[in-house]
This record gives sequence, C-alpha cells and structure tokens, in this order.
Amino acid sequence: MASTQPGEWVLDPFCGSSTTGIAANLLARRYLGIEQEQEFAAMSRNRREELNKIEIVAKYRSKIKDIDYLNSLLPLMASDNSVLMYNDLPF
Repeated sequence: MASTQPGEWVLDPFCGSSTTGIAANLLARRYLGIEQEQEFAAMSRNRREELNKIEIVAKYRSKIKDIDYLNSLLPLMASDNSVLMYNDLPF
C-alpha cells in the first residue's frame, strides 16, 4: 500500500512462496513473481488458487492492518474496470 496504487504492478524477482503476491492480489495490485525452484513455484500457484475462495480472501484481508483505508478506496476502484479486470494474469 505504501509503494503502489490499486492496479499497479509489483515485481518480486525472488518470490519464494509468494507472500508478497498474495498481499498484492488482496490489495488489487498486479503481481509478477519470479522463482526458479519448482517446489516454491508450485506452492505459489496453490496459494494463489486459494484466493478463489471468498472465505480465504476474507480471512487474509482481516489480517491487513490498514484494511479500513483500503475499504474506503473500493468504491473508487469499482468505477474503474481496468483496475479490477486483471484475471488474465498468470498469478
């Protein structure tokens, strides 16, 4: 939240299990993670797929300290389809 706005890109060249990617997705950022280890790449993919479950998203978002600030931005984000429509991304 400190470095990007909703819809902007976050690059993580050593993503590991993609904790940064999960946070980016939860905060409506686009994310590109790079990982050479297959074990971590698989873990990242599985963690991203968890975000298709609304109860998981709610649980994770409840752990974000400044979520009230983010919620105040949601009406603005909803009016800009380009911010919300990035499901074509690989992560």
